[in-house]
Amino acid sequence: GSSSGGGGGGGSSSSSSSSGRLPQLRVAPWCVAEQRRSATFSAAARSGPFEASRDRVAARFAELAIGRPPSISSAQLVQLLFEVGVVDPQHAEVPDVLNVLMLHGFYKMTHPTKRDSYGPVEPPSVGLEECQRWAALFLLKRLKQEEQANSSQGAPIA
Repeated sequence: GSSSGGGGGGGSSSSSSSSGRLPQLRVAPWCVAEQRRSATFSAAARSGPFEASRDRVAARFAELAIGRPPSISSAQLVQLLFEVGVVDPQHAEVPDVLNVLMLHGFYKMTHPTKRDSYGPVEPPSVGLEECQRWAALFLLKRLKQEEQANSSQGAPIA
């Protein structure tokens, strides 16, 4: 839109402030880092293996999802990660995948604090965007592992 939100332009301002300059805003360092991180992720997701992975996840998710909003179980998420190829079954098993999910906050994000101690919590459901984010994480880990394996097979380090 043409609202006066954050964005480009940097030149002369058509703002009606008395000094003709926009006030300097201080941005917290973690905010800048988060913007860079999300910009990097969305740039990477528009091409190459990440885009292909997102498409494969979306197609498989559409086959598995039920309910409104559409979602799949956490067990189906793990299966989906293997099926779309972001986890290599030759080098990882289900407990390995669950461990990575837990280390990266899956349990904390999907299990709100229980109201009382009666019984177990319901198995979490996962939406399409979450599935695509988790698939991107596993794809990135797999590409890094393959790159390290290829570089270690290359020329010896002197």
